Amino acid sequence: MSQAIFPPPYTHLAANAASDPALAAAGQVLETVREQLFGPCRLAPGRRIILAVSGGLDSTVLAWTLHSLNMPLILAHGQFGLRGAESAADQAFVEAMAHQWQLPLRVRAFAVGESQAGQSVQMQARNARRAWLLELKGMASAHAVATAHHADDQAETVVMRLMAGSGVEGLAGIRPRHEGFIRPMLPLPKAALRAAAECIGLPWREDRSNAQSTYWRNQIRLELLPQMERMRPGSKRVLARAGERFAQTAVLYRAGLEAATAALRLPLDHPGEAWDLRRLRRHPAAALLLESRLKGLGAERAQAAECWARIQTPHSSASGAQWHFPEGRMVLDRDRLLFLPGQTSTANPCAAPTLPKVLAAPPLRMAMEQGRLRVLAVPGHKVKARMVEHHRSQDNSGARSALPNPSDRVWMDAGALARMMAEQRVDARSQESRTPDARPGDFPAWVIRPWRSGDYFHPLPGGKKRSLKRYLTDRKVTPAAKKDVLVLACGERILWVPGWGLDKRVAPRPGCPAWDLRWEAL
Repeated sequence: MSQAIFPPPYTHLAANAASDPALAAAGQVLETVREQLFGPCRLAPGRRIILAVSGGLDSTVLAWTLHSLNMPLILAHGQFGLRGAESAADQAFVEAMAHQWQLPLRVRAFAVGESQAGQSVQMQARNARRAWLLELKGMASAHAVATAHHADDQAETVVMRLMAGSGVEGLAGIRPRHEGFIRPMLPLPKAALRAAAECIGLPWREDRSNAQSTYWRNQIRLELLPQMERMRPGSKRVLARAGERFAQTAVLYRAGLEAATAALRLPLDHPGEAWDLRRLRRHPAAALLLESRLKGLGAERAQAAECWARIQTPHSSASGAQWHFPEGRMVLDRDRLLFLPGQTSTANPCAAPTLPKVLAAPPLRMAMEQGRLRVLAVPGHKVKARMVEHHRSQDNSGARSALPNPSDRVWMDAGALARMMAEQRVDARSQESRTPDARPGDFPAWVIRPWRSGDYFHPLPGGKKRSLKRYLTDRKVTPAAKKDVLVLACGERILWVPGWGLDKRVAPRPGCPAWDLRWEAL
């Protein structure tokens, strides 16, 4: 490729355009970009910009425009090598541009391979470039990263998201400013950029892959949108404007969503959020509200729909059912829905909980030694326990449970447990006679066992002493289901009924250390 010649920036383009009509197209682009920079893009005057430049028409026009506006620029070119010699020529083109305009340039070579982990090569490249650009922004103390998206890109994005079934926020398409990126050419159609480049003699590189109908976006650009223009001229312009209107609608949508969810929230005495399930079922947009909330836990739309199908009518799902997602879980607690943050297993994201079967196995035994929890015997099961310093739990008054009655995890106040175990310390010989694997100095064993007649505990919220048999009956646990109910006990004191309730005497207190206990079947 012969050395490209780049025209100098036009610092007084408006005056030049008045005397030379051939420059009118470039003047229109420059003025539009100026308005966008200090308007929707909210750029602070004099602040540095990282400009992503590929060498194609769009980014080359934006580089010339920002340089003409005398904006402090750092050019950034990502080299993926996906087109062999053509990719190398693109880099040489950008290097020549930076040299002739005396602009700083950063180049990063990326290695992307076959599609993996559900990501295409193109998606890998976009994600890698995005992360690098944001890294550059931070290192250079830049105000924003500028990209050359334009009105045709906006129209394509709106169509793609319509076809994918996106909601209001997705249909907002490309934003003028979002997450550190600005798009100052968003109102301009591609034709305006081409006219500007031609009138000032600005060279650019063509990417032949853009003319191939291999990719979905290219099919929309090369086939669908031209057909729409033939059917109804101006369709691309209308779609781009629709993206702008959806962006404004999304602002109202978020406000309405927050108001609706605020009306559903119930007080909760531990990290997470609780909703009134009865009110949710009566809401005309219940499915959408639930989908939006579960999205925050990493749920997909199909998973949210399945969850709603399970809980939308009374008695459609048993209390205690749980749904696990990448960033947390949802628990059905009678007439409440509990949304609990934290990474969880997603092997079976919409399954109700199942308790490990230990009825025929020796009981789970644990002891506390010098402030540490030691597992003594757990055939076929795994127990994880860790101390949570200064647990931000709460005052448990009025709470149903210190946790949402989970089947696999509970928090217990460390000080209360230590006192309880110390009170029930037994003679080592008598302990050994009952449990062969005990050692001298052990505290009484923590035991997970089937419940039995005569068991009682002090369930939250009131903490009043209750017969466990009556407690389960009041919660309409069937006789068959009662056979599988287990208890965690210290000596004769029940600490926790997995899936049903925690004893108030060991409930975590705000600002106090607590045990975070997880129990898993192997």
